Amino acid sequence: MAEQGGIHKIDLLRYRCISYELAADSLFAAGSAALAGCTLYALFSWSVWWSLLFFIVIFGCIAAIRRSWEVDKKTITSFLNFKYPELEESCELVLKQPNELNLLEKLQLVKVVTVLESVPATQKQFMQRLKLSILFFLIVPVFGLQIAKMHDAWHSKNYDFFKTFVPGSRNTISEKILPQIESVKISVIPPAYTGKPKREQDKFALDAEEGSIITWKLKLNTAVKQVSLLFNYGETLVLKNKGGYAGYYLEKRVDKPGFYQVNIDGKLSDLYQVQVIKDNPPVIHIKTPTQYTHIDAGE
Repeated sequence: MAEQGGIHKIDLLRYRCISYELAADSLFAAGSAALAGCTLYALFSWSVWWSLLFFIVIFGCIAAIRRSWEVDKKTITSFLNFKYPELEESCELVLKQPNELNLLEKLQLVKVVTVLESVPATQKQFMQRLKLSILFFLIVPVFGLQIAKMHDAWHSKNYDFFKTFVPGSRNTISEKILPQIESVKISVIPPAYTGKPKREQDKFALDAEEGSIITWKLKLNTAVKQVSLLFNYGETLVLKNKGGYAGYYLEKRVDKPGFYQVNIDGKLSDLYQVQVIKDNPPVIHIKTPTQYTHIDAGE
């Protein structure tokens, strides 16, 4: 029947419209996810596989907002009536049952179906957003790849923002040590009133709270006569030997910043920084007696 051919064209247009919209959503989501993944890889060394999760989340959000699947047949017939004046605002007749049509509507339906046969199944209006999403998908990841290429440069040169500004980050930088030293283990015990726990590190550079107890434990790979630490304010401390040349240790309270070197039989290491985190000045609140005391007359 004639109306069946018209309904088929409406269904086809609706399917194309929804398909193009969902395809555009997926391309916008893919481009955004790729950009986010590359950025996080460059900044924090996150795995690029996170982009897959970002894609699912972004696509879900876009699809939920636009709800392209809710495009119905009436929306398509309204679009066709607007674009094709020759339909004479009668495209919705194909949606009615034959027994619902009067004689005039049946005659008009034949004309509508004839016009619909010449309507292309792919409409330019349906393609506009898809073309824009394709362009977005091709261009945006290019910027993402450029950002990802900065990863090695940023991290090799210690340009990582968080490592630069987080206290203790200098301990992540590679240090030059004397060849006689096989390993180093340094423990930092902050004062009890700070509430901070003991921590350990394998770097000589120090960030310690004022009054912290620092313990150096060095393991050497050869026998030596003496191992000492030379501080920039003139103090020299000799490490105690424990168990042959396998272990040297020293314990010291740190109260001021500066630099120090490791001295092994006259051979000096690089300068290692000691940064001291100063205590805040004490704040005193007097609870009793009160600041003012009022005495009534006669007391």
